Amino acid sequence: DVLGELAARTSMHATYAPAISFDGGKYGIGVLSREKPLTCRHRALPGREEARTLLIVEFERYVVCCMHLSLTEEDRMRSLPIICDEAAKARKPLFIAGDMNAQPGSAFMRELQRHFRLLSRPDRPTYPADKPRETIDYIAAHAADTARYVLLRTQVWDEPAASDHRPVTADIVLLPGGEHQSAARPRRLSARRTFFRNSSGSRCPTRPRPTRGCRGSSGWSFRCPSQSRSRAASPSRS
Repeated sequence: DVLGELAARTSMHATYAPAISFDGGKYGIGVLSREKPLTCRHRALPGREEARTLLIVEFERYVVCCMHLSLTEEDRMRSLPIICDEAAKARKPLFIAGDMNAQPGSAFMRELQRHFRLLSRPDRPTYPADKPRETIDYIAAHAADTARYVLLRTQVWDEPAASDHRPVTADIVLLPGGEHQSAARPRRLSARRTFFRNSSGSRCPTRPRPTRGCRGSSGWSFRCPSQSRSRAASPSRS
């Protein structure tokens, strides 16, 4: 259980949603969080080459949607209304993160940016991890929530060993509704990407082989450290 092992090593809460059956177990997506989620659920997304899923995790002050989208543009376009539906229903700032399998400037990314503001840098390649040439991993916020947070920094880490994709982080300060930034006592939100395998029954701790789009599912860990710790931790090699 790689997600469970990461949760134990980082003292985080693990939230998991299976996507496909593989090798006697399941691959899926997950969220690691310092804060215990209030609720979590998942919704099926289109995926003709393999089943896809959207994991929705609600916290006290925000909602996180984790995803690993289809390799097919048509499926990605059909996924967008489902993602937008969750954003419209959220009564808190909503952030999305994952392997979207879409290049900057693609039809899907242009449509996504009509509804979401990119927080990560589309000009920084994320795949493959050893010599990244493509940007297909993103962090974004619902466009309706832009007055409810401040983006401090975003980064693609020079980390070729932890996954077949580079880790992507965004440091975000959440603002209390209606208050000026200087009066707020925000917490900082950051995200990083990891790959894992989750097997049903006896879970396998082995990291999936680095094959884009089918052998690994994207997971992102979100943490809210104290306000005094302004720098994101370096990605772990464990």
